[in-house]
Amino acid sequence: MEGRKVGEGKRVVPVEEHIAKIKAACEARGDSGMVIIGRTDSRAVLGLEEAVRRARLYYKAGADVVFVEATHSLQEMRYVSEKLAGVPLLSNYIEGGKTPVTNSAQLGQVGPNYKFLMFSVSGLLAATQALTDVYTYIHNFGTTHGYNPERLQNFQQFKKMIGLDVATQFTNRLEKESHLLLEEDRLEEEVKEKQEIAEVTCYANSLAKSLQTATATTSTSSPAMPQASTPTATTSSSTPSASTAAPTTSAATSSLQPDATADCFLSVHTSPATVRITSG
Repeated sequence: MEGRKVGEGKRVVPVEEHIAKIKAACEARGDSGMVIIGRTDSRAVLGLEEAVRRARLYYKAGADVVFVEATHSLQEMRYVSEKLAGVPLLSNYIEGGKTPVTNSAQLGQVGPNYKFLMFSVSGLLAATQALTDVYTYIHNFGTTHGYNPERLQNFQQFKKMIGLDVATQFTNRLEKESHLLLEEDRLEEEVKEKQEIAEVTCYANSLAKSLQTATATTSTSSPAMPQASTPTATTSSSTPSASTAAPTTSAATSSLQPDATADCFLSVHTSPATVRITSG
């Protein structure tokens, strides 16, 4: 692999590295229709022939258009067009730069495969001059009053041009949707809370009814204690029979079903000593 080359203040990467980048770009664009331009600045570093060789390789790697930067003359541009016949070419015009072609009509005469002429920094140069002029005027006079109004776009025109109204409408719509989402979430939480309260109330009511039923069942299942016998005016004493002895309380167990009107299920197990409640 060749190293990076430097010349005229420019540095170029090895050709295989740039081929890999172009292939990666071709895969990444998918079906988007993006136009990929393979550019080489090697004319200033490695010479015109190497620049043409690299441009051909970049086209074979998948670039739709190739751009040999900084050709110095019409003769060099014709050489590039001939050596890369059938390959769509792009030329770049910079005010004060090295490329001699200044308009699209002239470009077509240089070579039929020159399809694109790019004015890459024209807008930047014009904006730089406009900024210089207006701030120089402000510096000299302390105001923009009196400055050529045709060279200043009014604020309403500027907002329309950058699409501020559209952006504001978009922002307002998103904020409205956000508020609606928050309100929906609040209402959902409120409904859940009410449902939980209703379930707890239902459970409490069923529990109270079941406890009342359990208490009543326990009272009716326990036998009554016998009354004490009144002694008679006889000289003999009577011995109470076994049948009159105090009865032994037997544990009674009953299973109560939930209240028919309740929504929640309760299973109640009772005995004279304990009441145990389980929920299903």
